[in-house]
Amino acid sequence: MRLLWLCGAAGLVLGGTVSVSALQSTTKNATVKAASESRPIRIDNISDWNTFIAEFRRAVEHRDKRALRSAMDVNFRYTFERTAGGDPRDEALELWDRSGSKVWATMDQVLGKGNRNDPEVPGLMVCPPAWVDDSRYIGYRAGFMKVAGSWRWIWYVTGDY
Repeated sequence: MRLLWLCGAAGLVLGGTVSVSALQSTTKNATVKAASESRPIRIDNISDWNTFIAEFRRAVEHRDKRALRSAMDVNFRYTFERTAGGDPRDEALELWDRSGSKVWATMDQVLGKGNRNDPEVPGLMVCPPAWVDDSRYIGYRAGFMKVAGSWRWIWYVTGDY
């Protein structure tokens, strides 16, 4: 089995070979995967979209708030309403944590539906594609733009504005 380590900051791909038995141990009722060693990756300086979205999805899956915050634009939008005036990145992450696992599961689902360019806003990538394909779509959606050469998460909202 071939494992690939992606290092977005350096743009390197390093390969290593391990045996499948090193990654899995089978028990009577289930297969248990042993934790593989991972290297932290910064997602705030990735310029390649495919690398960025893969690492972003991994950060959401692991609820890695530090990595997610680093990818959030300083003017991040998580609501259409006025906010208290603090850092919107911290406010959003705190709100999602207080709201429980359903918020994170929904975010996983939204990202899992794919992405596409918004033809009305040059450079804007959106998840899910329904945001640009269906004029009646008002569900959760995420927006991303390249800022100073790196991808930034600029909003995650629901509803109609």
